[in-house]
Amino acid sequence: MFTGKKLINAISLILVITVNVLYLVKYSVIYDAVPFILVPAYIFLVSGIISIASSRRSIFIPAGKFAGKDYKKKVIIPASIMFSAMVLIFILAVPRAGEIGRLPAVEDWIRRFLNGDFPYNSPHTPSSFPAMFLLAYPFYLIGNTGLMEFAGIALFFIIVFKLKDSAQGTAVKILLLVSGLVTYFEIVTRSELLLNMMLAAGVVLVCEKYLKPDRINLNFALTALLTGFIMSTRSVAALLFLIYFIYRFRMQLRNLVLFGIISLTVFILFLVPFYMWDPVSFSKNGPFAVQSYLSNLPFIIIFLFFVSAVYSGWAISNLQEFFFSGGVILFSAAAVSFLLRAVETGFSFALFNDGYDISYFIFCMPMLILAIKDYSVDRYRGRIYLS
Repeated sequence: MFTGKKLINAISLILVITVNVLYLVKYSVIYDAVPFILVPAYIFLVSGIISIASSRRSIFIPAGKFAGKDYKKKVIIPASIMFSAMVLIFILAVPRAGEIGRLPAVEDWIRRFLNGDFPYNSPHTPSSFPAMFLLAYPFYLIGNTGLMEFAGIALFFIIVFKLKDSAQGTAVKILLLVSGLVTYFEIVTRSELLLNMMLAAGVVLVCEKYLKPDRINLNFALTALLTGFIMSTRSVAALLFLIYFIYRFRMQLRNLVLFGIISLTVFILFLVPFYMWDPVSFSKNGPFAVQSYLSNLPFIIIFLFFVSAVYSGWAISNLQEFFFSGGVILFSAAAVSFLLRAVETGFSFALFNDGYDISYFIFCMPMLILAIKDYSVDRYRGRIYLS
């Protein structure tokens, strides 16, 4: 899976390990561990596990097409359910740890909104668009907003199995999530970033099944409404949708315009009430202001990533390439933002003293993992996917 001309798999794996190593370096230094020992050990361990799992002669996965499918049902799916159950138990039994304020920001936003106070004036500086808080509200009602992380992991597993990869490809994707330090960081701090990305990926899979770019019908309208709703969670969702829908509609540009108008209308309708509520506070403390400040990216850099997304939409030819291009662009945006902050404040302060929030690297992780897929390369027919 990671040899020959399979550059998407190889690059995705390298970037996933890179992000996890960044977390390992930061928190091993903060907690007085030994990164020069832990980092090589982590790379060696994860690389070894992935190498074994992806091998055609893996000691864990039986050879043969039907054996692989049977292995999915009897081993991989039950293991995924077991891991999800363990995450659920942990979230229910163990309080949130760390100083990451995403969960308090969500809860304070909802609390202020219910009390009739302008929610974006929260001292926790919530950065999400309104739809994210609407999605969080049911979890808030049952008294555990941290369950959003469980929902994100469960949705990840559902999407992995919907993608219909081989036993090796499915196992690699799941192992990368389970072995990722970022995953446990999300669970312990009760962040909602993984869920946010899985919602965007889920919309893409729904559109793959129900949306016909050349037909304007009920499914067209419903998927456009759903896209607008999830776009109203965070701006990174809009970037992913830009790539995907240019790819899907590139032969039906007129329908792309109509689809975009419907989606943007939904997006705007979520924001207008808050702007009308308090225009000054919305401009100063609203999601655009907070996201702009935290991203630390000049307009020209944002514009270049926008152009990259448009080009990717025209260039890609399948779902694997969508996940890969989206993951690479999100990784690049976080990396450039981090480097700019490091130049401004110094590398040590940016990484170890929270001069930069490295949790923004989490956005690219699920996309890059989903981009890894088992396939062979034929001399005449090119890429052949295995399932």
